[in-house]
Amino acid sequence: MSELALPREAIPRKSFTTWQLWGLLLLAPYVLVFLVFVLYPITYGLWLARNPDSYRTLFEDPVFFTKPFTIVRTFKRGAPTDRILPYSCEENNIDKNHLVPNQPNKK
Repeated sequence: MSELALPREAIPRKSFTTWQLWGLLLLAPYVLVFLVFVLYPITYGLWLARNPDSYRTLFEDPVFFTKPFTIVRTFKRGAPTDRILPYSCEENNIDKNHLVPNQPNKK
């Protein structure tokens, strides 16, 4: 059986309406920001991570890791009668006397 190639009817191309053009125009900055600040750093990081020799070079560098990392932070406890008050700006900071931290309860 032989197939005969019949000419197809030309499909009319739809043009964008004014609203669709405005929508594309207003979405363009968001897409550009997403590409520049999200997709580019991720792909660049994956591109840098593809070579294991860079990790060997980094860990063999004498400046990179000289001693273990330790972070020390000392917290002071208040007196047992102290209250912890949440800060909220519901009163427009009119009642500032009661918003002072670590004040003992006065009864």
